[in-house]
Amino acid sequence: MTRAKDMSDFGVAASAGAILQVKNAHLDTAFSDAVSTSLQYITGLSVDITPTSTSSKFLLIANIWGGNNATASHNYLNLRLQEINTARQVGSYVQTNTKDPYGYALCHVMTAIDEPNTTSECNYKVGYIDTSVSGGTIYINQIYGGAPVARSELIVMEIVQ
Repeated sequence: MTRAKDMSDFGVAASAGAILQVKNAHLDTAFSDAVSTSLQYITGLSVDITPTSTSSKFLLIANIWGGNNATASHNYLNLRLQEINTARQVGSYVQTNTKDPYGYALCHVMTAIDEPNTTSECNYKVGYIDTSVSGGTIYINQIYGGAPVARSELIVMEIVQ
């Protein structure tokens, strides 16, 4: 239990900014997929969390190791935080462009605050989409089809408003 939850058991309200719950998902295996201009999701990297109040906020942090094998110079592949139940993007996105000039797996860090205004379950995932329409493959936790070299993670924290 978190300190905020323990306090509520005794009738004491948690102060603003207290963390009510933390959920996370991690991916230790290598993942790759052909990219397209339609939004797709990294398999195995999903967090389901139910807000305790309609005024709660979620802090999302994603550390995604990966890149793409651009089929054209300056291929742009976007990574996005998505809430699936309402089909909306949370925060902004990051662009990968790691084949030009070297084939590195880079850590892409995304953070966002979400205000779902509900007590229904929220499902967060990391999506990817090819915005340059040049094709290619996304590689997560690996360097262009090699063995896993890193661990990607999605963390979601509920914060008292």
